[in-house]
Amino acid sequence: MEPICPDAAPVTLECPDRCNCELDGCHMTGKADEPIFVCPAGRPCWIHCAGEQACRDADVVCAPGQDCTVLCAGAQACRLMTVNCNGALSCNVECDASSDSCEDTALQCAATNCAASCAGESQPLLQCDRTTCSCTGC
Repeated sequence: MEPICPDAAPVTLECPDRCNCELDGCHMTGKADEPIFVCPAGRPCWIHCAGEQACRDADVVCAPGQDCTVLCAGAQACRLMTVNCNGALSCNVECDASSDSCEDTALQCAATNCAASCAGESQPLLQCDRTTCSCTGC
């Protein structure tokens, strides 16, 4: 006798208002008047900060167990930004060749795999604790 299994309903995740939800996750674009980015649960998340001071003074909170990437392109694009990795699977900040795109940016790694890549002179500050699996600066 075959076991009787209920029909599995497809799982659909809500797409938050600020996200452009594509097949690979949530993409948010930085705006100076929206300084807080909270990545939704259950989706990888990308924050795109393109342009002069696009995400200056912003706070990013990554979703636990998901990949989280912040892309900084332009003069002071991510200046004074704080990225709280919040138990993300991986947490990355990518700084373009602008000399100050990641000036005074803080990446709070905790126990998350963290990395920063820098094409320019400015480098984010990686705040790593001793339980961090991997914490790689520029």
